[in-house]
Formats: sequence, C-alpha cells, structure tokens
Amino acid sequence: MKYEKPPKTVEEHIEVLIHRGLNIPDSERAKQYFRNIGYYRLSG
Repeated sequence: MKYEKPPKTVEEHIEVLIHRGLNIPDSERAKQYFRNIGYYRLSG
C-alpha cells in the first residue's frame, strides 16, 4: 500500500496549527509536547 501524503515533522504540525489560528507563544515548548504526547492525543 502506498500512502499519498508523506508524514509531517513536528515543526510542520506546529505551522499547520498556527495557520489554522492557534496561538503558540513558545514553539520549543510546543515541540516538547508533540514529542511526548503526540498530535492526535492533543486534539479535543
């Protein structure tokens, strides 16, 4: 099975969230949360 979309890096995920209107004042702290928790566990 070949996937159409390549996986995003942590930085790319943060850029997407900022583009969608999320205010992220400390990007280094956000990167730490992404690495420890994960993108999908952060969603409401």
